[in-house]
Amino acid sequence: MLKRLLLSLLFAGLLCACEDDTECPAPEMEEENPVTSVLVPANLSESTTWYGDSIYEVKNSVTLDADLTIEPGAVIKFHPETGMELTADAVITALGTQSEPIVFTSIYDPDHAGQVVDEEVGTLPDRGDWLNIALAESTGAVFSYCAFYYGGNTTQIGVLNLGTGNHTVHKCIFGHNNALVTGGKYNGTLYADDAGVSTRIEGCAFYYNTVPLSIDAHISIDNSNVFHNPESELMENDFNGIFVYGEEIIRSSATWEETEVPYVIAYETLTIWEGVRLTLGDDVALKFLADAGITIRQQWGLENYDGSGVVFTSFKHDGIKGDTNGDGSASSPEEGDWFGIYDNYFGMFLDEENVYYAAN
Repeated sequence: MLKRLLLSLLFAGLLCACEDDTECPAPEMEEENPVTSVLVPANLSESTTWYGDSIYEVKNSVTLDADLTIEPGAVIKFHPETGMELTADAVITALGTQSEPIVFTSIYDPDHAGQVVDEEVGTLPDRGDWLNIALAESTGAVFSYCAFYYGGNTTQIGVLNLGTGNHTVHKCIFGHNNALVTGGKYNGTLYADDAGVSTRIEGCAFYYNTVPLSIDAHISIDNSNVFHNPESELMENDFNGIFVYGEEIIRSSATWEETEVPYVIAYETLTIWEGVRLTLGDDVALKFLADAGITIRQQWGLENYDGSGVVFTSFKHDGIKGDTNGDGSASSPEEGDWFGIYDNYFGMFLDEENVYYAAN
């Protein structure tokens, strides 16, 4: 733009030099497309589109009671203690692109469309600046090429809480978010503890979050997600694992293939019922909180339990997939840290070389 302006001035000067007593015309300047700032109302009850050339400012928590479509390039900025909750009739479709992602972030974030609040310029963004997006009982949401930064106030569960429906989260970034960790419950920045069996979480990146991801046991997870900043393997998460909740796998078989971080079994007994299976990929590790374990109700209910690189061990075992409990060297694994894997079909505990520190 500056180069074009200088060239315009240069050509205007040459024109004046050729025409005596002629007033030089002012150079024409190209206008840049301005970015529009939109204040979001507290209730959205009609189908709405948020456009890619705009910043959407959330000053009060929003209830979404209709469909919301968000275009590539849109930036949504939340003030402190604000978030968004959907009713059962609402659906979010947020389809960004690799070159124009959709960004959900703090009002203080200067890296995405600048800081909107003039009087608070200079305030640095931090984990938990805003609350979360709670999908509640809605279903069918799609988030693709979206980024979620600086959310997750500890009074809420998840930065993106998928609720009870079936949703797709594809190629999204979750960075610098807080998560509620209390009473031995590790709630993920991406919270899918109650989500439906058809939920898909693929190709996402998690870094500098308290807890990256928590899921219901019946949700399948492939090996496409990463649990560090793609630009630096040193930028991980405080509790770097996939935390598994749900006391049983009963409605649908599941496949777990993630190899960068372990799956952490949090309930005392995860039961795999008749007619369904849990299949583990090679090099998958399962870590267990105190007294947690697995009960298998049928033959071959736990497939590939003896696969190449598959390990079952204590939550405190830093030698497998890193320091998942986030305490450095303050704790060490001991025999009896977790319950074990009980095969109800054969009436015995799994006693393999890849089972470490179990009580049984």
